[in-house]
This record gives sequence, C-alpha cells and structure tokens, in this order.
Amino acid sequence: MQRRSRSLLLKLQAGLLMVFVLIIGTVLGVQVLLARASEHGAFHDHLSKLARVGLAAIELAPDRHSDVTRRERFRDWSWSVMADPAVRGAALLDAGSRVVALQPEDIADRRAIADAVAADAWDFDPGNGLGRLELAVAAAGGRQHVVVFAAPFRFSLLSGERWWASLLAGGSVAGAGWLWLRRRVVRLLIQPLRSLRRVVETGCPRPEDTPQNNRDDELGRLARAIERALDDRERSRDRVDVLERIMDQRVAARTRQIQAMLAQAERQAWIDPLTRLGNRRLLDDRLEPLYASQVECAEDMSIVVFDIDNFKQLNDTLGHAAGDELLSFTGELFRGALRSSDIGLRYGGDEFVAILLGSGSDEAAETADRLIKLFRQRASLYKVSLPVTMSAGVASIRTANSNSGGELLKLADAALYQSKRVGKGRVHVHRQDARKPTAVRVS
Repeated sequence: MQRRSRSLLLKLQAGLLMVFVLIIGTVLGVQVLLARASEHGAFHDHLSKLARVGLAAIELAPDRHSDVTRRERFRDWSWSVMADPAVRGAALLDAGSRVVALQPEDIADRRAIADAVAADAWDFDPGNGLGRLELAVAAAGGRQHVVVFAAPFRFSLLSGERWWASLLAGGSVAGAGWLWLRRRVVRLLIQPLRSLRRVVETGCPRPEDTPQNNRDDELGRLARAIERALDDRERSRDRVDVLERIMDQRVAARTRQIQAMLAQAERQAWIDPLTRLGNRRLLDDRLEPLYASQVECAEDMSIVVFDIDNFKQLNDTLGHAAGDELLSFTGELFRGALRSSDIGLRYGGDEFVAILLGSGSDEAAETADRLIKLFRQRASLYKVSLPVTMSAGVASIRTANSNSGGELLKLADAALYQSKRVGKGRVHVHRQDARKPTAVRVS
C-alpha cells in the first residue's frame, strides 16, 4: 500500500512538472522567434541603408555617367563602409547585373554575385570558405546597383529590454506557480504519508514532514528552523545560478565588442592617411593570397614598383609641406588611373607599388608609362634644380621565375633600380629569358 501511494505521488509530481516545463518552453520559444525575427529585420535594414548611402554617393557625383568617376566614388565609399564591423565587402553592378567594381576582389565570384542579385536573395554562399554572407542591394531605376556583403546574422539574447522583461516575468510566475502547487501537494498528500511511513518504520520521523511543524515546543521550532534553512539554501543556489549566467553573458558580449574593435582597427591600419592608398601592412597581408589565387587560376599578375626621383632635393628646397602635397597628388593619381581590379599602395616614403591583376608585363609597362607621364606634368610645377620625375620597375608571373609574391616583388624592385641606373624617369621590365630584349620606356 505504501509503495503504491508513493508511486502515485511521484507520478503526480512528474506530471505537474512536465506541464509547467511545456508551458514555459512554449512561451520562451515564441519569445525567441519573435526577438530573432525583429533583430534580423533590423540587421538587414541596416545593410540596406548602407547600400543606399553608397548608391547616393555615386549618383551625386558631378559626372556620375563616367565609369571612372563611378568606380572612384565606389572605391572611396567602400573603404569607409568596411569600417563597420559587420561589413565584409561591397560591389557595384551595372544595369545588366554585371559587376563593375568589387572590394575586396576575393570576397566572392563575380558571377555568383550577379546571380544572387538577379534572384533577389538575402544571403548567398561565395564559395571561398567564409560561409554564407548577408546581402543587401540598393537599385537606382534599374541603371546600377550597390551591393553590401556582411557577416552571417548572429542572434543575441542580449537584444532588447522586452525580451529580458518577458523572460523574468515568465520565469517568476512559473516558479511561483510551481512552488505553490508543490507545497500544496506536499502538505495535503506527501507529508502525511511520509510521516506515517517513517513513524511506522523508524519511530523518528523527519520534523518538516510531520504535524510537529505547527507545535510550539522545541521540536516544532527546530522543525521550522530546519525547513527555513533548506529553503534559504535552495534560494541561494538559484541566485548563484542566475548570477553565473548573467556573468557569462556579459563576458561573451564584451568579447564580441573587443573583437569588433580589433577588426575595425585592422581595417584602419591598412590605409595610409596621407595618400589614402593601402599601406605596407596591407601588402604583407594580401600579396601572398593574391599570388596563390592567380597561379591557381592560371592568370597573370604584374607588380610595378615606383620611386620618385630627386624627392629629397624637393623636400630640402621647398620644404616637407611641398613633399606631402606631391605624395597626396600621387595617391589621387593612382586611385584615378588604376582599374577597379588593381591595388595601389604606398610602400614607404616616396616609393609606391601597384598590383595589376590579370595584366602581363607589357600591359603593366604601358600603365606605368602613363602614370609617369601624368606625374611629370604635375611635378614640373615645382621649381627645383633637378627635375622631379618617377621611375618604375615591372615584373610579372609569366615573365619571371618566382615562387611567391615576395619573390615577384623583389624582382620588380630590382627592375626599378635598373631603371634608375640607366636613366631616371623610365620603366624597366624584368624578363627571365636573357635572350629577349629588356623593355625600357623613356617617359
């Protein structure tokens, strides 16, 4: 009889517990789904706003129908928008959904971007190991599109006060209801049966399980003290668990903030503040991956190293302000004359580097020659005893015996010194085959 009563009471408690768990799980699940949908909508609205801002920056250009102007505007805007911790890159598409400009170049395959925009997708897989990326598009009358790529959406339980208010309210009501029902069941059914069983079996029943809890003698006071101590211990454990969860969540939130700050600092550390070109750190970080990608795709790549001739005499004669002005103009010249797929960098001091993807040594030499001529027109305005010119050295994957981007850069640097040795203001092309004539262009 005692076993049957105990089994019945255990089943009753288990049934009540399952009902409460089901109710609480349903309420919290709905809260999570609503909060996640709201946060994802806000995240996608933020990306769309960034895309609209980029499109507006291009549309407001004085000559927005010029391809060069649109690419330059897009390049300037894309560097600034990538300061956002969530943004991974951006793309500019024309009316036919063809990618005109992409930043960075290896963020995704151009065809995949066009297909995603045509399908009006919110996210897509670029296939480069980054996983699925969030995607937002801003269109201007079907003429052109600006696309922003962002890190995959991550739902955070720390989003919004309503979520926490609902969680605390639901947990408090459920906990209070469960404790009330449990106490009622214990007082009405479990305590009398336990008291009867223990009195029969041991003759020394537990005080909190017997009617002696209501007595005014020492036994009753002791029973009530034990019961209060047990309740206090359980409440203390609950408080400790809640505090541990809160601390874990705060530490996780702080870790995410620090990671976002470091990512933003890394992007800013890639930009030279005077010329607004990439700096040497960007070259060190991206040269080898670009080289490996071009070799894997059997595509050519050229590196051009530039050096300003007689730059020290310009600084000594006209001052460092004039030198900084000429360096700033060189940055504008590189951003305007290079293609959107090319990368211009300030290597250090008065030395610059251009990475031309998909260009052979002859095409790279023509680009270098054009830049040298444009530079000479501006530099001729500075009246110094020796003319301020620019020399360049070119090396490409197909015309050089190199195994890495670093080796290709050294060959281009050696070609630069050869150009300065035979006469400044020239372009010298490195060729592996000594029987072929070395190209030297006089600007």
